[in-house]
Amino acid sequence: MGGVLEARDRVGGRTLAVPALPGSPEGEGLDLGATWGWSHHPYLMGLCRELGLPPRLAAHRLHFTPGSAAALQQALREVPTR
Repeated sequence: MGGVLEARDRVGGRTLAVPALPGSPEGEGLDLGATWGWSHHPYLMGLCRELGLPPRLAAHRLHFTPGSAAALQQALREVPTR
């Protein structure tokens, strides 16, 4: 049996996500950490198989338009850091 070691007092590390900006579609989030897990990465895919996690294609994109930078900055200020 394995374990997960987390350096901080919250779960998430590089995969932390926060609620999306006001006006975003329901259920959208803003990822603040990891970018992608590639299917050709043997260690990642092995861990996913071991945990029973099937790969999933990420087709959703969140684009920011001019004028949304202030809202993004405010959202980032509210991210827990400790």
